[in-house]
Amino acid sequence: MSSCVRWATPSSGFRLPSARTCWRITFPGCRPCAFPNLHPPSRAAGIRDRFNREFFDGTRRSYSTGSQSALAIPLALGLTDAPEATKRALVDAIVGDVEQRGYATAGDVGFGSLLQALSAYGRSDIVYGFLNQDEKPGYAYQLKKGATALTETWDASLGASHNHI
Repeated sequence: MSSCVRWATPSSGFRLPSARTCWRITFPGCRPCAFPNLHPPSRAAGIRDRFNREFFDGTRRSYSTGSQSALAIPLALGLTDAPEATKRALVDAIVGDVEQRGYATAGDVGFGSLLQALSAYGRSDIVYGFLNQDEKPGYAYQLKKGATALTETWDASLGASHNHI
């Protein structure tokens, strides 16, 4: 791992390898910024290159497990160095999965990236759809089940925290 990456948290619930979670948390802090001595552009480029070598499957045109989070995180963070057609294919895969399931599966780690990626590629209609439907797991579903705060699980399971955030 890059010297910028110091730890990783197991994330089987997110269907991402633990290293992917670590990359999600680390890369934003390594982007070029107003303090080039702290975060030189070469550091971000090195992380991007390594990330793509380790997680991008060019044959499948997919990242890691192919989950909604695995595809959205590199798009939202600018980690993918793939051609525009491949980026579109990643977005299309996310859209297809959301449409097939009827809801978002990204957890706390990937949800923000899912919203950013879909919005950046003109698919706010998909975001609107899964945020507002109340027949399958999601925010509206939690409200329909009586939640007054965000629950730990999308389906508002009675066995999970009901004051998660």
